Amino acid sequence: MASLRLRLLDPLNLVGYVTAAVVGYTMLSLPMPDQRYALLAVATYIGVSLLMELMPFAAQRTLIGFVMSGALAVIALIAIWFGSHTGAAQILLVVWVAHASFYWPQRGLLITATLLNVAVYFIMVARDVDHPVLVTLLYACFQAFAALLSTYSRRLEEARDDMAQVNADLLATRVLLAETTRSHERYRVARDLHDVAGHKLTALRLNLRALALAAPDQHALRDAEQLSADLLSDIRGVVQALRVDDALDIAPAFAALAAPFARPRLQADVSGEVCITEARTAEAVVRCVQEAITNAAKHGDASTVHVSLKVHDGHLHLAIQDDGPRIKRWVCGNGLQGMRERVEEAGGLVAFEADRSGGMHITATFPA
Repeated sequence: MASLRLRLLDPLNLVGYVTAAVVGYTMLSLPMPDQRYALLAVATYIGVSLLMELMPFAAQRTLIGFVMSGALAVIALIAIWFGSHTGAAQILLVVWVAHASFYWPQRGLLITATLLNVAVYFIMVARDVDHPVLVTLLYACFQAFAALLSTYSRRLEEARDDMAQVNADLLATRVLLAETTRSHERYRVARDLHDVAGHKLTALRLNLRALALAAPDQHALRDAEQLSADLLSDIRGVVQALRVDDALDIAPAFAALAAPFARPRLQADVSGEVCITEARTAEAVVRCVQEAITNAAKHGDASTVHVSLKVHDGHLHLAIQDDGPRIKRWVCGNGLQGMRERVEEAGGLVAFEADRSGGMHITATFPA
């Protein structure tokens, strides 16, 4: 609901609605019945535009979205026919081109806009409007200007999203690298303590025990031998703790992935039983979450991504669910295919499915 409200209140959309409303106001000067039909066409234009905004972004790029967009253009032509003498109805096509530039292919939009302007010219001639060529060319220039602005705006948004994704990738990689380095350092310290300090303390204890047996009256030797035994036991305990507590903490990596995105919001639930010691498994888990967030932000129009990571039946279970509406049919693109390959390289399995609301549901299982 919040996402829909933001889209409806987007400045570009608001300007389009206000412009269409002003165009409708100019129709009040027309005589009947042209006024009635022109106002009905403008009202229908606004209604269909609002209906398209209710559709998910992915649905606007389907056949239904293109049909509705084409219907908008036809409605604009009807408004131009009945309101041709006001000189304002052609603005509806300028608004249409600005909106269509966000998801129509450039070549298809160019051909369609050209055909629409040819139709506008013949309407101007049929309705006996002064200077039909000049009027048509003038509004065609406005359409080209609007299309260029929309195209540059779309490319800027895409570049911003790509940069945010790269930034999230770098942040997550940095966190994983820090965790892997910390784990390797703990392992190195534990090994050095065991191999160096442990070996020398064992030799020291044996020598002290031999001296204590040779001189039973020397209580200080027995005390030193006991202290060396206690110290050796403590070092072995530290080594054991370092080796046991070498799990990678990937929760900070999840937070780093979601930080650059205003939407969707990440809700991560990592069970305390989770213990990931393999860097390859940790990276596969993080990349799965990264791809899910990216898909939800770019294609799913989701507001929240839920991530659950827990241990069950000796396996590590990852579940990712978003609340974004999607079209019912979707294909496994490069991102999801890359996710599958990473999971399988880590010895796991992954499955993709859409829930009842159309949101993406991803489940992955790894060896614990």
